Amino acid sequence: MEMKKKWTLFLTALAISIIIPVSVLALGTLRGNRLIFEVSTDKLVYDVNETVVICIRMINPTNSPKTLHFTSGYQVDYKIMQDSNVLYQWSADKAFIQMLTSITIPPHDSVIRCFNHKSEDLLLEPGTYEIHVFVFRYGSGNTTIVVGEETAPFVKSS
Repeated sequence: MEMKKKWTLFLTALAISIIIPVSVLALGTLRGNRLIFEVSTDKLVYDVNETVVICIRMINPTNSPKTLHFTSGYQVDYKIMQDSNVLYQWSADKAFIQMLTSITIPPHDSVIRCFNHKSEDLLLEPGTYEIHVFVFRYGSGNTTIVVGEETAPFVKSS
């Protein structure tokens, strides 16, 4: 792959990771009473076998606390997709406590939930992936990552 294509992939991933949260933030602010869901990862480009830290930030832009109510311990989930195909869903092999749970977000504050996606969960081969994170019944967000030196040789491993 020529260097221009490699840079294009990297810049596309960077632009998507910036544009989506900013768009969601602006949309949520315009709607007033709605929560804002912002998805991020600890990096944009990963080596194969590297752990991906995936977080969703639930932002309450209102003047009153917002409480999210759940009928079980199943509150937040994520999917890894490539070319519109779901490759992995975190909750697929999980069981959840069957009791009422909740998350309260204070006014003008946020709550963050994170996952550590490891190669044992699903080995991410070199390529571009979309990560979709959702808060069950309340909202969701997406971000994009690039994996592998074949798509990002300008990133050096430590």
